[in-house]
Amino acid sequence: MELIDQGGQTPSSGDDMSAECVAEGFNLEFQLIRNTPPPSGVTFEATCAPSQNPVRDCPAL
Repeated sequence: MELIDQGGQTPSSGDDMSAECVAEGFNLEFQLIRNTPPPSGVTFEATCAPSQNPVRDCPAL
């Protein structure tokens, strides 16, 4: 799940970022939700790309 709301910007609380990520100035937080343990050897990888407009996309960085 992608969390993008840095504090009350949307009506839903389901997309709220953690206070730690907001404090660090991040603009996105990933949350993996599982109801069973992952199979042995499974890994998760998130790939991000630099913004073409960091002033707009990452104002706190």
